[in-house]
Amino acid sequence: MKKMLFWRLFIVLSLGVVIFFSLLHSVAILSNEKMSYLKKSHQQEILDWGNKAQDFINADDWQGLMIG
Repeated sequence: MKKMLFWRLFIVLSLGVVIFFSLLHSVAILSNEKMSYLKKSHQQEILDWGNKAQDFINADDWQGLMIG
C-alpha cells in the first residue's frame, strides 16, 4: 500500500515539475517577444542576415562570410 502511494505521489510530482517548467519556458519566450524594443521589420532583417551567414557557412565560403 505504501509503495503504491509513493509511486502515485512520485508521478504527480514529476508531471507537475514538467508542466511547470514547460509553462515557464513558454512564458519566457512570450515575454522575450513582447518586450523586444526592435521593430518587426528590424527583427526580420537580423534573421535574414543570420540565414545569409548560415548559407555561407553551409557552402564553406568563409571569404564570402567575411566580406558578406
